[in-house]
Amino acid sequence: MGLEWVVIMKTRQTFNLPALLILAVFWVLTLTLFSPAVRSAPLAYLESPSPQAFFRSGVGLIRGWSCEAGKVEVSVDGGPLQATASGTSRPDTATVCGRTDTGFGLIYNWNRIGEGIHNLRALVNGVEFANVNFTVATLGGEFRTGLQGSYTVPDFPAAGNPAKIAWSEPHQNFVFTSPMTVPPVRDPPSSARALLESPSQGSSESGIGLIRGWVCAAGRVEVSIDGGPLQPTAHGTDRPDTAGVCGRADTGFGLTHNWNSTGQGVHNIRAFADGVEFANVNFAVTTLGGDFLTGLLNKVRLLGFPGTGSAAVQAAGGTEPATTVEWSEADQNFVIANSTTTPPKIAAVAAVTDILNKFAVLGVGSNLSNTFGVHTSKNAQGQPTEVSGVTWADTNAQTWADLKLGADGLPRVYQDSSGVEARLDQYTANSVVVQFFDSNGQARSEPVATPINGNLLQNLQQLVNQLKRATAGAPTASAQSSSSSTEADAKTAETDASLIDSVRFSLNALLVRLFGSGGIAAGELLCAIRTAAATVGAGNVVAATGCQSPLVTDFLALANNPSAQATPADAALDLKFQQSLQLVQDAIQAPCTAPGDSAGCLFPAATALRATAAPARSIPPDPGSTTIPVPDVVGLNSSAAAATISTAGLTVGRIADQASSTVPAGTVISQNPAAGTPVAPGTTVDLVRSVGPAPITVPNVVGQAQSAAATTLSNAGLTVGHVTRQASSTVPAGTVIGQNPAAGTSVAPGSAVDLVISSGPAPVTVPDVVGQTQSAAAATLSNAGL
Repeated sequence: MGLEWVVIMKTRQTFNLPALLILAVFWVLTLTLFSPAVRSAPLAYLESPSPQAFFRSGVGLIRGWSCEAGKVEVSVDGGPLQATASGTSRPDTATVCGRTDTGFGLIYNWNRIGEGIHNLRALVNGVEFANVNFTVATLGGEFRTGLQGSYTVPDFPAAGNPAKIAWSEPHQNFVFTSPMTVPPVRDPPSSARALLESPSQGSSESGIGLIRGWVCAAGRVEVSIDGGPLQPTAHGTDRPDTAGVCGRADTGFGLTHNWNSTGQGVHNIRAFADGVEFANVNFAVTTLGGDFLTGLLNKVRLLGFPGTGSAAVQAAGGTEPATTVEWSEADQNFVIANSTTTPPKIAAVAAVTDILNKFAVLGVGSNLSNTFGVHTSKNAQGQPTEVSGVTWADTNAQTWADLKLGADGLPRVYQDSSGVEARLDQYTANSVVVQFFDSNGQARSEPVATPINGNLLQNLQQLVNQLKRATAGAPTASAQSSSSSTEADAKTAETDASLIDSVRFSLNALLVRLFGSGGIAAGELLCAIRTAAATVGAGNVVAATGCQSPLVTDFLALANNPSAQATPADAALDLKFQQSLQLVQDAIQAPCTAPGDSAGCLFPAATALRATAAPARSIPPDPGSTTIPVPDVVGLNSSAAAATISTAGLTVGRIADQASSTVPAGTVISQNPAAGTPVAPGTTVDLVRSVGPAPITVPNVVGQAQSAAATTLSNAGLTVGHVTRQASSTVPAGTVIGQNPAAGTSVAPGSAVDLVISSGPAPVTVPDVVGQTQSAAAATLSNAGL
């Protein structure tokens, strides 16, 4: 589809200038304090993705600005650097940068990199200025086609004011819509070597949108909206999909545009390559009443999307499909947060960035009662430096079980809310020695060797030691800050107050892996401790409850059934595991309760996370808006066609039989409605089924010469079968006496017709007349037919 190429240009100011100045200074300070090495950081800012725009879905934007002229590049998930289009107009940066040609960006199909957590780095002239983590949500495919659906979101953007959203295939996302008729353009220009992909004729646009397409060759590509001045686009970016048409790939162009500033209504856009017009389309814009709306927080669950029917229900784990969308301020649109089209989520997971809370990462299970977290030591910036243990809890029952790690990164001490303590020692690949103690440290049991799968602990141990090594060599915050001197020091308090948003996303791959590997290890050991307690008769052990809890069960199921490329030891790194987690914004305020132990820190953080992960309000589709594309069943046998139609949520209608000389019997010749037609769920689909070639009536060839009979049969689509000869005193030799099947019989084309051919009169044996008189011999010969 050609959806991975560069554009950027922001047409409206989204920050007031004082805030932008503070932001720029804050960004320099951040880079100075937290760079691996102190060096001059470029004055630049990545606007999306960002900790405030961490949900990415569909065809989206990598965008921002840089005061430095030069090459702006990005790397996704450590992949190769990709050049962006830079130098586009950003009037809002004039005060900070002393220039306006500072914009950069890249259009990116987030579906291509898949569900889960990802990382993006941005560099100017080879110097990094941004490194962010974000999460991608998909509908289970790279580019979904044929989907339709519209919904009315109540009380958005304000109480009493509903907003309508509809699926947009070019955006692979939802856009705001409103009832309006978009007239066609009379005699629009067209070109085989240039295409405006968005907006398209009759399309709906909203929020921060994309003007994009490709041109095979041009020095400049410009657009004009509603007859206004020509605006230059970023062009010459990579579009490999145009190489066949253009003979080159550097054909992409694009412009980021705030449609809110264009205003509600029908609009027109024209596109030019070196002054020659190649596109002219009308489209609709829907706004929410402002150029750039801030402070909105809303998520809704769209019932019945995408699709209905048994296939959708099966993909959704046995429930009706639904998709949750969340408001994104950076996009001024809703973006997809999760969907039943992807694997079920076993937990909502967040980074805990409250520096006073010892947990670094925490998750609540799908029932919102089971909770699991990894507790750590943190530095002055709240970043984890060393893992100290893992904790499972049932927040409803207020019970918990904690496993503290030893210096080797393996769990060594178990404690729970019932006062039970156990020590774990002598780990092997398939066992661990467990011994129970009372609150005074006195042994309550003999040591007991208990079976475990040691592989399930390896990854946690490796990650714990990896974090320890990484932080051991890192410069301290004081050393970093003492080496920098900027005016940002005087602005820190103001920056904290004005720019630190309440929505942040600090999860990274290491934290997600720690959560996964810690949960798998904790589940294995809670079950081992339950077994050991039963062996020695130790009662009231919370591990027994934890072992059977839904969250632990889900952890161990994923570890024991990883994807083909994963082993149990690296199950927490598996894409399948990442896709089973709902990655959400940070828990930034979760102060521990007295006495500040693991449980005292876990329960407040879990409360904050439950509020974030609470199910969104559900809204049904607008009447008649949810449609299903009719599947293509032509060429399938009738039973397979019926199954395909039923799976799609439609009904098999009338099946008419029709002869066909080209379509095998039992195969569907045609269907109505045609494939791809959007129809309401349950619509009937009529089929025409082949019964094979039409039958042939056997012609009458009796009385014909054999050669003539063969020709007659061949012309009728039949063949000559078995030929026998029979003497006849009345039918001349070589003439057909009889046939089988008889004339008038219906037979399949190509059938054989057996023939009986006259061989003439039967031969006569000459009688012996020697010795007879002449008259007697004459009579004998006459009687013999001679």
